[in-house]
Amino acid sequence: MAKKKYACNPNNATCTTSDSGFDQLIDCQSQCKTNPIPIDLIGNWRGLQINKGYIVGEWKAVFTEKNVTISKPSGEKFTAAVSTVGMYISLNPINGPIRGKIQTLWQLSFGPVTKILSWAWGVPGGKPPTSFDSAMTTPQNSHYEFVACVSKDTSVCNFDH
Repeated sequence: MAKKKYACNPNNATCTTSDSGFDQLIDCQSQCKTNPIPIDLIGNWRGLQINKGYIVGEWKAVFTEKNVTISKPSGEKFTAAVSTVGMYISLNPINGPIRGKIQTLWQLSFGPVTKILSWAWGVPGGKPPTSFDSAMTTPQNSHYEFVACVSKDTSVCNFDH
């Protein structure tokens, strides 16, 4: 019999039993809290969709302290209120064509000039992907890699265009 594990539910920031996740409930609870948008996400991001069935072209995301505006390669945009719970970002659409909250996984990494946002989305109104790998191949989930400048020196890096 498999040992009981705990997973964070980003819809209500609670831990529930699961087949995968944290071994200890206290570890899950320490990570499963609603937080403001991390300062490292605020700003302009450019990215590509990289999952099976991807949309060709550049995506843009502009994070503020409360919202994100996402532009698809077609030019279509939507704005969503943003909250984070542990390793999840919840997008609650304010305007645009998307209906229903989108639960996503996210991870940041840093280089000398840029930072990279790995971002895996579930379907609107559904659960987040179970992993970045599953978002690559699960129908209707999607995986994006976004890049933003770390340096404020626009001669080194400038994604404001």
